[in-house]
Parts: sequence; C-alpha cells; structure tokens
Amino acid sequence: MLELVSPDISYKKQWEGIIQEWDNSRKRPWIFFQDSYEIFLEKIALPSISDDAINQISKSSFFFLQEIESKKIVGFYWLRHNLKFWDDDVYWWQIGYGIRPSERQKGYGKEWLNLLLTEAKKLWFDKVFIACDDDNIPSAKIIEANGWVLEKYTKRDEVKGRRYWINLK
Repeated sequence: MLELVSPDISYKKQWEGIIQEWDNSRKRPWIFFQDSYEIFLEKIALPSISDDAINQISKSSFFFLQEIESKKIVGFYWLRHNLKFWDDDVYWWQIGYGIRPSERQKGYGKEWLNLLLTEAKKLWFDKVFIACDDDNIPSAKIIEANGWVLEKYTKRDEVKGRRYWINLK
C-alpha cells in the first residue's frame, strides 16, 4: 500500500537513488530533476511553480508516493491547481507523475491514481486532466483501466499524445 508524503530533507538519499534510476532509463521526467535536492525543496515550497516549458506559473501540490511498510519512495506526483491550454491540439500536464523504474509492474498505478483523485477532490476540482505520450502504453493502460475518458489524440513538439479527463462529481 502507498501513502502520500510531503518531500523534506530526510528523503534526499532516496531522491538521489530515483534520479540515478531515471538517468539509466529510456525517459526521464523533466521538471524537478534538473537541480540539487535542496533547490528542488525550495522550488516546491514556493507559492507557485514556474514551468519554463510553457511559460506559465501555476500553484501546485507535490507528493512522494511512499510504500507504507518499507518507507521506500516508489514514485511521485504533482498536481497543478489550474491549467491553461494554449490551443486545442497542444497538451500539457495538469498531473505529472512517475513510478521509479525499479518499482514498475507492481500494481502501484491504480493505487496512486486513487490517492491523486482524493487530493483533487480536496481542492474542489470538478474534473481532472491527465496526458501521456501515445507510445507510453503502460501509462495509457493504467489511466484507461481507472475510468479516465480519452478526449483526443494530440501533438506537442512532434510528440504524439493522449489527453484524458475524469469527472469527480
């Protein structure tokens, strides 16, 4: 079972292990992985996070996904509290997430999505948006298996994607 924990300095060593795993994998989550852990903590403590990729500032919540018994950080997610689409065909993330490569294929996907929806409801969202690259079949399967509705296929910087919504009311 997983629980959400707020990042603090006690997770530095685990975070560095996660970064090392992603450096060796096919695809590395882009935001938050470019700085030292201390700078990462400063950024997520700000009232809003600047995302230079889309030149937008958004209030966000960031959590580690921790396995309850082992206290191991198995992944993370962040949830933007608002979102602006730049045009109808471009997608950006309202939700960013990742399961560390060594912890994939263990069934954490469904559990973390349920935790995410609980947090989104606390923020009074009516519906939540999530996207994944079209070739990220594991993410698409997790999203679709949990009742998210595919709205459309999209394209961003020559990368094909899928855009999903789920109603919370």
